[in-house]
Amino acid sequence: MKRGKVESILLIAVLALSMQTGSYSAAINDRELDQYYAKNIQEKSTDVIVWKYRVWNGKKQKRRWNKTKNRWEDPAWKDV
Repeated sequence: MKRGKVESILLIAVLALSMQTGSYSAAINDRELDQYYAKNIQEKSTDVIVWKYRVWNGKKQKRRWNKTKNRWEDPAWKDV
């Protein structure tokens, strides 16, 4: 009787420990996924667009420049 009680307690302890291992690995995977998504969200940012001005043949002109992509947003200079 005593031996059966000890075996059942050991069995319960082994089962309890084995269930905790699975949840710990799942928590690590969730943490890794959170870091992955956070990294991808940070990479997506809004474009920074500024106005550039110049004087051409005595006329002041302006054009939009995208600082994020390093390119012109407007096809041509516009007189101000």
